[in-house]
Amino acid sequence: MNSKSDSQIMSQHSDPIRTNEILVVDDERPNLQLLTKILDQAGYLVRPADRPQLAIESALTQPPSLILLDVRMPEMNGFEVCKHLKNNERTRDIPVIFISALQDTQDKIRGFEAGGVDFISKPFQQEEVLARVRTHLELHKLQQNLEKVLDERTTQALESETRFRVTFEQAAVGIAHVSAVEPVGRFLRINKKFCDIVGYSREEMLDLTFQDITHPDNLDTDLEHIKHLLAGDISTFSEEKKYYKKDSSIVWVNLTVSLVLDKQGGPDYFVSVVQDISKRKQAEKELTESHEFLQHLTSAVPDAIYSIKMPERSIVWADDSFGVMGYDNEEYIGYSTQEYYASPEEFRRIGLLQQEAISKGEDYLRTEVMLVHKDGTVFPAELTATFFRERGQISRITATVRDITERKKAEAKLIESEERYRSLVDNSMVGVFHTTVDGRFIFVNQAMAEMFDFDSPTQMLSLGPHTLYKDKKERDRFLAALLEHGTVTNYETEAVSHAKRHLHVMFSARLIGDDIFGMIMDITERKKAEQKIFESRQRLKSLASQLTIVEEKERRIIAAGLHDQVGQSLALARIQLASASNITTDSKLLSKLSDISANLHEAINNTQTLMLELSSPTMHDMGLSSAISEWLENHVEKKYRIDCRVIDNVTKELRKSIEPDVTTVLFRNVRELVVNVIKHSRATMVNIIFEDRSPNLRIIVADNGIGFNPNTTRQSGSELGGFGLFSIEELMNDLGGSLKIVSDPGNGCTAILTAPFIAHHEQERA
Repeated sequence: MNSKSDSQIMSQHSDPIRTNEILVVDDERPNLQLLTKILDQAGYLVRPADRPQLAIESALTQPPSLILLDVRMPEMNGFEVCKHLKNNERTRDIPVIFISALQDTQDKIRGFEAGGVDFISKPFQQEEVLARVRTHLELHKLQQNLEKVLDERTTQALESETRFRVTFEQAAVGIAHVSAVEPVGRFLRINKKFCDIVGYSREEMLDLTFQDITHPDNLDTDLEHIKHLLAGDISTFSEEKKYYKKDSSIVWVNLTVSLVLDKQGGPDYFVSVVQDISKRKQAEKELTESHEFLQHLTSAVPDAIYSIKMPERSIVWADDSFGVMGYDNEEYIGYSTQEYYASPEEFRRIGLLQQEAISKGEDYLRTEVMLVHKDGTVFPAELTATFFRERGQISRITATVRDITERKKAEAKLIESEERYRSLVDNSMVGVFHTTVDGRFIFVNQAMAEMFDFDSPTQMLSLGPHTLYKDKKERDRFLAALLEHGTVTNYETEAVSHAKRHLHVMFSARLIGDDIFGMIMDITERKKAEQKIFESRQRLKSLASQLTIVEEKERRIIAAGLHDQVGQSLALARIQLASASNITTDSKLLSKLSDISANLHEAINNTQTLMLELSSPTMHDMGLSSAISEWLENHVEKKYRIDCRVIDNVTKELRKSIEPDVTTVLFRNVRELVVNVIKHSRATMVNIIFEDRSPNLRIIVADNGIGFNPNTTRQSGSELGGFGLFSIEELMNDLGGSLKIVSDPGNGCTAILTAPFIAHHEQERA
């Protein structure tokens, strides 16, 4: 034994691992007791066993962390015990250290072959025993940890692969791996979303390249990007582009591409991520159209309107159609708003007011400012600034500027002299009032009292202003706007007079302290005049429709005359020429008669053509679709070589339900649309489709021509369709129907006519 004391050995193991349990097997009790004592004092949990079978049962019942196993035992030697333990799943991984006085190499080899990990020689050396035990316990623990880590890494790898596969397949965007080597562009792997976007199956896509589905407008740009990726000039690129879908339609996508390298650093494949942005593109188009319409509307507003980029406070769009500031619209673009303030201090003051309103979370600011006209005149104006936020930041301000010079002069005069004010308002033809916020009249002039059927202003003062509103909540809305902004201008509402007479009024008011000062006008007659104008316009539209119908009837009469008189006469003359030819043998005369007969035949054909141009007899005999088919065949297909197809999906019964006058208008409108196609579209194909969309009939006229912008055409009034489309639209509106144009430059045009079937037939069908 080593001379070191037990206490010294214990000091080297001041932090024992109490969870390590050691099974000690030895048939010699002194050895067993000695090993137990050494290990126990070192802080280990020891289970002694003096027989091999007992040791095996103990290990199987509760596997220890380590086994010290004597080699020489009478019933079963240590090698055999070790083999039993190693053959059992429960104990095979427990490290076994053999205890033996043997020094023979062959015995040690047998021990290692049996599954042992080490030998401890007898007689025992305490430090050796503890060192070997500690070493193999730590090795065993490391092995267990290593196996655990390996299991965890394997599980993580499998989970990562599963997540990748699930993410790839179930991603909300299209993902594809595309070959970066020859053939460059071939699809290698693609998820379902990508297939859904372009309308192909996965198998079909794997036979294609990205070049096959890319629109020609984008192909050169794509190839240039790929070239730079392969050259290492860029690591990724993004673009908006167009793909051809399987059905030949076009889908807009946002494409992002990056390059994956192989182990040698060469190009392996591209990762392409696409997102369908067709709806966004359509929304952008509609936004553009809406913007154009808005611009048309703003040009009629007497205020100057500006779109201002923030934080630069520079003007990016302007409409000053009425010359509030005196500049042309283009002269504003790119300039700071500071150019138009009366002084730098005024510019800074408005900037501070805007910042204060923005910091409070308000959506707009309304205030008065001093501005400079182009001619140098300084004038007061009312500024209304509406804030537009993007991602929480103010990016644009829409500002309206109203010249309030006259209003300010009037206000100044009111403040300067109460008597002058009294004189002015008492003799004014416009109603003037002074009320409190809580709803008490302080003053009304004679004009206002008479406007509301009171005998005198004094009689009116006894009532509150809320009693004059037709809708009692209207005053609450007016008062809320006044309290918020300080002024209300040109506020229109319906009122009830003291004599229960209904009238329309318009007033402007200003809040000063708790008092409201304002002026009011009776606009009842103006409203009536507006209604009369509207009714007159409706009558004019109706007259236009009737004129079209009358014109068609006249055409029918003329066409009938041509058929019954001119056509018949020409045909008879040709028959007579044929008879004359049969009774002469003079060759010269026969040649002359033949020429005359040919001229008559041409005249008959021209007469028939003119008859069809004037009116289609087929329309009145066979119906609208047959008439259109005949007209297309005789006047479009043969003459202009345009492929025309008429598809009639309306039943015979429904076709009969269309009134003759409606048929006349629809025939004229379809013909007008096709003439537009012939003149302007450069189309090679026109489809006309009749659909039953009860209670409406829908007629679609679609071509594959160059297309156009319907809004621009309407606004410009061009021959392409401005006034023509307007005329068709008015006629359709008068029928209770509509005209819708769907077109883009380069993408053909589709015109949709909608007209109702007659009401009594709808009742019969019900």
